Amino acid sequence: MTETATTTVTTMNLRRRRGVKPLRATTRALRSFANHAEHLALLAGLAIVMKVEFHVGPSWLEHTGTQGVLVVLALAGVADLTRRTAFLAANQIDPDIEDGDAFWAVSHLLKELGIDVRGGALPYEVMSNLQTSHTLPRLYALLDDLAAAFADDDEDDDADAMREAAASIRSASRTLGDHHA
Repeated sequence: MTETATTTVTTMNLRRRRGVKPLRATTRALRSFANHAEHLALLAGLAIVMKVEFHVGPSWLEHTGTQGVLVVLALAGVADLTRRTAFLAANQIDPDIEDGDAFWAVSHLLKELGIDVRGGALPYEVMSNLQTSHTLPRLYALLDDLAAAFADDDEDDDADAMREAAASIRSASRTLGDHHA
């Protein structure tokens, strides 16, 4: 295993040891705050404009026209900085941020294998490696686990879809000769 892979696995293991529910709640709160930071700055800017142009509002908002413009621009900058910081913090603590990232690498490798087969690779060699790697039984097991997770969350339509997909993969695996799925 490379140093990067070891670091990634270690980071993922550390994330999984912490309380997942509080991290998810904090992540949602940070992202919600980030999504609303610019709205809050806009409201503050409108309050300043109302005070400067129409003299409506508390006296501490009173600024000259130029000062008001500068304060509104500063608010926009602070809102952008706050938004970026909140998103960055949410991404750092999100326990689900890397869930599924491995699929992109697997997808790329499968695409490359298809290109190799079309380019003249020995199909029996590729099929043999597909069988001995137990890729299909592992995909079946993953889909079965997803079906159970959706069922636990009372997402019956998604659970049924995962079960149907798992059954198809199981059938494909058995067709290729793996009867462990």
